[in-house]
Amino acid sequence: MAGGANFLLGHLTVLHGKGDFRKGYEMVYETPADPSSGLCSLWFINRPILSILLARHVKAILSGSSYREPIRLLELHNDNFLGEKALTSLNGKQWRVYRSAVHKSFTPSALKQSQKCIHIVGNTLVKAILNNKLVQKEGKKDEREAFEPSTEGNNPVYKGPVLPLMKMATIDVFGLAIMDVDFQCCENLELTPVASAFEYLAEEYTRRLGTPWNPASWLYKLPTEANRRHLQKRTFIRDFIGKQIDRAQRKIKIGHDGRNKDNGEGGNLLTNILLTAERESDVSKSAILDLIMTLLFGGYDTTSITLSYALYMIATHPAIQEECLEEIDAVFPKSTSNEEDVFVLDDPARQLPYTHAVVLETLRLYPPAPVTFRTLEKTIDLDGKVFPQGTSIMVPIWSIQRDARNFPRPLEMTPTRWVRRRDMKMEGESTWEERSFREEEMYGEDASPCANRDAFCVFSAGARNCVGRKLALQEAVTLFAILVRKLKFEVMEEEYEVIPKLSSVVQQPNDGLPMIISPR
Repeated sequence: MAGGANFLLGHLTVLHGKGDFRKGYEMVYETPADPSSGLCSLWFINRPILSILLARHVKAILSGSSYREPIRLLELHNDNFLGEKALTSLNGKQWRVYRSAVHKSFTPSALKQSQKCIHIVGNTLVKAILNNKLVQKEGKKDEREAFEPSTEGNNPVYKGPVLPLMKMATIDVFGLAIMDVDFQCCENLELTPVASAFEYLAEEYTRRLGTPWNPASWLYKLPTEANRRHLQKRTFIRDFIGKQIDRAQRKIKIGHDGRNKDNGEGGNLLTNILLTAERESDVSKSAILDLIMTLLFGGYDTTSITLSYALYMIATHPAIQEECLEEIDAVFPKSTSNEEDVFVLDDPARQLPYTHAVVLETLRLYPPAPVTFRTLEKTIDLDGKVFPQGTSIMVPIWSIQRDARNFPRPLEMTPTRWVRRRDMKMEGESTWEERSFREEEMYGEDASPCANRDAFCVFSAGARNCVGRKLALQEAVTLFAILVRKLKFEVMEEEYEVIPKLSSVVQQPNDGLPMIISPR
């Protein structure tokens, strides 16, 4: 049993780690865990919880259970953040119906259309950075007012945090790919009010969850200034999405939704969701709105965080950055004309395996959502210990993916866990290929062991895995490649070390990851 539990809140305050969740995870999930089984018991408010660390247990739990018994405090904040019908909150038949509607919307044609949007956004962001030459304003934290023109000549073109830039890119991709809306954040290097409203709701989620002893944190209808502002921001973003749903429905009705008349393919993801929801069952507009909020959370927040950390990793590992550049240059067209603006990767993971591996290794070290949980749907035996149906299981992704029993040399950035050099190479192809998941021998000069896929749970697993995994990786790898091809990334200070912080249900760098970006 982990120590330090509060008689009212259990280990919730310990997990907070006095502002550093990494210390909290160490004190609750890691240090007190049984050395051989990795199991540990704790209290989450008034609920007994079992936490796990080992890959075999992760696989058994995530593949065996999709149910999550609601924790009232979390459910309350989730409902006021993403909505009552958000996929993250649902269970049972409702969850299966709504998840199916989203899953069936990610058709090959929709993913192909999204890929074009990703390239447009990536190229726009690169041009904006090169043309504007920005530096961070002294003392400015508002991401819409954080930059000003550089006075340092041609190099560097940018000094400041990269997280705001990545958020501009991912909100633009979300707008174009999901709703066919051009927010123009990358073009103007300014966050749209929709993104700013979402940022506020995420920060409020974190603040309120961290102060459960304060009734004003969970009584959303109290007439406080914080509640009024929360309602204003939430209403603004939901009204905006609601208007896009109405617009998409009107286009469907008159046949101007972009679909092929013969096979029905070619619509954007919102169109597909609306059509699938109509076929599957009677899903309300409010429910669809909550589904879009879920996609916004996944497509905007988590992908921008992943991209920022990936750029940080190559900035602190120049050899890896050069290896990425070599692969990207081999695959992208060498023409300096507008050809590069119309070039679109067909399959980023296959065409850029090393770059894909860098993203995967980044996700291993810095999973955006550091924890998830399940409720056992049937009795299970873990290393001779039997746990009955209904047992709550905490899956601390951050700790699992940094455990040496799952990933040897866990704190090292090692893309070769995922890829190896090819024996033969064709013109216009990468020199790398994906490693076999079950490959046991070490590889390369650094003797890299193969990545343990059972312990890589950033996208969860089983029936409740991430429905947007393919699009998320497609977006992250493509944007990363476009940026690295034209721009060089360096940390501002040689001894700089990133400090993650919790924001809503994700973690992100506390300072936005300040970097120096220069043209290649």
